[in-house]
Amino acid sequence: MINILIADDKEVFRRKIKRLDYFKTHNDQMQISFEAQNGEEALDIIKNSKVDIIITDIRMPIMDGMALLKEIKTEKLCKCVILLSEYTDFAYAKQGIVYGAFDYIVKPIDNEKITDVLDRAADYLNTIQSTSAFWEDSAAEIIRMTDENNEDYSSLLDAVFSNIKASGCTLSAATGEMKHMMAYIERNILHSRPYMKKFAPVSEICAIPSEYGSSDELFAVVRDSLKRLFDEMNKFSIDTSNTLIKNMCGYIISNIEQEINLQTIADEFFVNKKYLSTCFKKETGVNFIDYITFVKIERAKMLLRDKSMKVYEVAAALGFADTEYFSRVFKQKTGISPSEFVSGVT
Repeated sequence: MINILIADDKEVFRRKIKRLDYFKTHNDQMQISFEAQNGEEALDIIKNSKVDIIITDIRMPIMDGMALLKEIKTEKLCKCVILLSEYTDFAYAKQGIVYGAFDYIVKPIDNEKITDVLDRAADYLNTIQSTSAFWEDSAAEIIRMTDENNEDYSSLLDAVFSNIKASGCTLSAATGEMKHMMAYIERNILHSRPYMKKFAPVSEICAIPSEYGSSDELFAVVRDSLKRLFDEMNKFSIDTSNTLIKNMCGYIISNIEQEINLQTIADEFFVNKKYLSTCFKKETGVNFIDYITFVKIERAKMLLRDKSMKVYEVAAALGFADTEYFSRVFKQKTGISPSEFVSGVT
């Protein structure tokens, strides 16, 4: 039996959902076992009871539906969260898919809408038992490969895709599994490389859409997403066994918005400035100043992508003497101006 929890601060709405014909015709498969008036109350129930599907409103007091979703996904409390939204909350609902929601339903809710979503949710839950353990092992191995700068993960992905096809699960169930796999990879990458938040839209890259025409289309999107993610990670890979240089690069990446130059790094690592410059070039094949500029421009891309800072503010945050010089360097490294970069961000 699939146990459902409904979280909504309006009792009349919870009552309306319970009265839908769907739950009468499917009472041998699923039941509404729990109710909550806010996210905090729902979270307490989830932690102490077996909940398979959560249907939660986005707007609730104390803890809203988005905050509840994030807690659930962070603590891996439930694999199937369905968001309820008003038309005015549509953008939030779509963002919820990025955070790992199974799907969303726009109010007013009716039997046709909930039938479509819950049928897919039930199918997904009934098939993940056989596939989840397999992709978790494969995803862990893929992550290990990236830690070793080994990009030969294609055969592992092929095995995951073949396993899902062999399970006979529907396209929606396969999509749900791939969403969970990408979320798993995202969490682990950000845990081992927290600096990636500063340089790449990791959550956006790992958030795959909900609808596809075929499983092959789904798998192609997953493969492309992983390639994009690993390409972003590999930008900062340094091919050297020199621990000092590796630590220096890590320090630069983590502190790029601080004042960083040859002297500050030499002081930080207690080495001679001239020795540092020579050693860095020998081990990496890149001039020290060029490396710092590269990291600054990569950080600038992320700041500009957010669109919350003006070009001159980004330049100042990264220690450029003036906006004109920053724009010149940015165009030299990327081929376009900062303004053109911002215009191209969707």
